[in-house]
Amino acid sequence: MRTFAPACVFAAALAGCTAHPAGQSPAPDLPPESSIVAAPARSPVPAFHGGGSNWRIDLQADGGVRHTARLQHAGVSTNATLVLRSATPASDPTRFTFDGTLFAKRGDTPMHIDIESADCRDGAGVVHRQSVVVAVQASAPLSGCGDVTPN
Repeated sequence: MRTFAPACVFAAALAGCTAHPAGQSPAPDLPPESSIVAAPARSPVPAFHGGGSNWRIDLQADGGVRHTARLQHAGVSTNATLVLRSATPASDPTRFTFDGTLFAKRGDTPMHIDIESADCRDGAGVVHRQSVVVAVQASAPLSGCGDVTPN
């Protein structure tokens, strides 16, 4: 008489597992380890502060790859939530791309931010470590300079 692993028999009804004799394990049906890419535990951009003529963006990591932002433009301050999209080891480590939603009074609007590591001189002649482009749907993109900071 054969004995079956009780956990597998129970799981068979839930997950389509087939029972195997005790002491024998099925071959795992997993992709090769080299093809598994995990999201980073924390963002490589803990905080970013930047802007340009008549606008400012402040970005703060919430944990993982989620971020909150405050965009100040033309005297109006608006909050946003964004997700870092370029967080895989294969992505360019000098460029960070965020997508999310700007919560405007006229309605929620898609928002996109690109931060690139490159010297950038602002209107006052101050050199910053990154350039930034903020795009909000139905508006002209905002270009400026800023710095990734620890917080």
